[in-house]
Amino acid sequence: MSQGTEDVGSSGRFGPRYGTSVRRRIQAIEEVQHDEHRCPQCLTGDLERVSTSIWQCRKCDHKFAGGAYQPQTSAFGKAQASADELEEVEEAFETDEEEEEAEEIEPEPETETVEEPEPEPEEAEPEPAAEDEDDEPDSIESLFE
Repeated sequence: MSQGTEDVGSSGRFGPRYGTSVRRRIQAIEEVQHDEHRCPQCLTGDLERVSTSIWQCRKCDHKFAGGAYQPQTSAFGKAQASADELEEVEEAFETDEEEEEAEEIEPEPETETVEEPEPEPEEAEPEPAAEDEDDEPDSIESLFE
């Protein structure tokens, strides 16, 4: 009895032809292609591939272009992430502008500032002139002056 296509999957139809790496690549592509995909409009899992890169929802009849083997490609995911980030930046910029406009319309009340008086500088006492101990006064009267 034959073993069937358990290990090789849908690429078993090729038998020993074309080599294992090609058959494995085809198997991986077909698995992704035949997986259940969600419709981007109604979010049901009823998408079918009409032809190369054309996908159609069985429920809402929404038809759109996507990848050859899957509705959204990895490049689409990167582009979608960039678009989402750009929208966030634009929203943040708009909210900043709205806040600035609100500040212009309603100015904040001015608070009164109380000025503290500056302390008056203290007068420094003059230092007595330094007298040399070696010098003796000329007279006794000069000591009492």
